[in-house]
Amino acid sequence: MVDDVWRVQQQNSYFADFKKVQNAIVSMSQVRKLEKKTSDAERFAELGLAGVDVENSQTVRIQLISTQYEVLADLLLGKSRSSKSKPQLSLMYVRSPAQTQAWLTETALEVPMDSLDWINREIIDINDDQVSEVQLILPSQTDVRVLQSNGDARKFDLADVPEGFQVRHQFLVNNIGGLFRKLIFERVIEVSDWQSSSEIRMKTSDGLIITAYIGSDSLSQYAMFEARAENDASPEILKEVQRLNRNWDGWAFQLSQVRINTAKSAIEELIEPQVN
Repeated sequence: MVDDVWRVQQQNSYFADFKKVQNAIVSMSQVRKLEKKTSDAERFAELGLAGVDVENSQTVRIQLISTQYEVLADLLLGKSRSSKSKPQLSLMYVRSPAQTQAWLTETALEVPMDSLDWINREIIDINDDQVSEVQLILPSQTDVRVLQSNGDARKFDLADVPEGFQVRHQFLVNNIGGLFRKLIFERVIEVSDWQSSSEIRMKTSDGLIITAYIGSDSLSQYAMFEARAENDASPEILKEVQRLNRNWDGWAFQLSQVRINTAKSAIEELIEPQVN
């Protein structure tokens, strides 16, 4: 925990998913011993409890440490399987590092193995029916602007289509309108100096404006985000702007290649000559 906020050290100290941390803490306190197993160190590997320092070991060690650096709980976790009688729980072999007795336990404890799985990877999730406009701002190219289609919340219209041209594929336009739907990052880095190569600007029907600044050079798959509100936005939107900027400030998020490609769509890729 840093500044009263749970963070993941291996992910550049980005914010941890508090629900996952909370569930781990609560579940550790509720581990129920069912049966004594071996206390023979030679057999620990059979239960996945050989230890974290043993090569190719399946053991996971989880500790709870207080702000005064006092170890509150310390467990070695081994093999597990689902409980037939209680599907929401698992049967897991555990032992204390300070003891040789292994136990079969009943627990709801789930410990993500990848540090990335300890964080909430959702940047934002804006449903299509909330989006009024999305604009792609690309250097040396005509801006691309899509608008919510009247009468169909799942469809977007391409603005400023040149005379004599038509939309090539409607799904490409819809993808631009949905760029902020369930937007998940793949990696996150802390940055202090940012050079952007292009922008995505999205407006919602209730006055929220979000801009994503796509990076340049080696950071071309990363984006920094900023939220602001239209002048007539409600107090709820103003509060949401503060929350989002607090979460985003100083961080750049790696987006999927599909999202990056969509964000860099040129008008020429979206239109074709009309067929007479």
